[in-house]
Amino acid sequence: MNGILLIDKPSGITSFDVVKKIKKIFNVKVGHSGTLDKFACGLMVIGIGKATKLLSFFEKSYKVYKAKITFGFETDTLDITGNIVYQNNKIPNLDDILKTITQNFIGKIEQIVPIYSNVKVYGKRLYKYALSNQHVVLPKKTVYISSIDILNYNNGVLEIKITCSKGTYIRALARDIARSINSYATVTYLERLYIFPFSIKDAVELCCVSQNHIIPIEKVKYITKIDMLEVSNGIAN
Repeated sequence: MNGILLIDKPSGITSFDVVKKIKKIFNVKVGHSGTLDKFACGLMVIGIGKATKLLSFFEKSYKVYKAKITFGFETDTLDITGNIVYQNNKIPNLDDILKTITQNFIGKIEQIVPIYSNVKVYGKRLYKYALSNQHVVLPKKTVYISSIDILNYNNGVLEIKITCSKGTYIRALARDIARSINSYATVTYLERLYIFPFSIKDAVELCCVSQNHIIPIEKVKYITKIDMLEVSNGIAN
């Protein structure tokens, strides 16, 4: 049993929980192509059996997210699950938001990694520094934002669709957009819509998954046009 599963992760469970359940259902080796925060929902690409060797392709692929960003406060986690650490009454107008996005957040940008993340600094994950109230210099990373489309803006809540490179923190993006216009913001909804070349529209809910939903390895390779000679050798062995 080898192939790819497209799972619509619900909010409230971790990516590890998803992998654990899939592994229990099929009793085979399971991996995934990118973590979603616990509060987030949306597409996960799951590798089953020897198809886990294909996951690196999807890890490097571009992603599309839909997010709701609420202005006026910022939490320690930069999402709705955290504690408020900053707040003000400045709710920016749509023109200011559009201007700063266009000028500062399209193309190659630098992000400060959120302290509530799994990134390791000196061998220790950042969130562990946060939980133990230890000071640490947060690392920076360069990511690429292809587009940010504004879907709606009402009462200080901005709904956007973001197309971006791997490793982009939408929470950090919300923080930085807000701070660039002297405000604060927190991500209050996050959904992953797309991991090239797969869409959330083709995903199955975790409660309904079955063997019939597994996309065979050869079909995945055909869809993605991967030149997978080395990987194929590994699968054959």
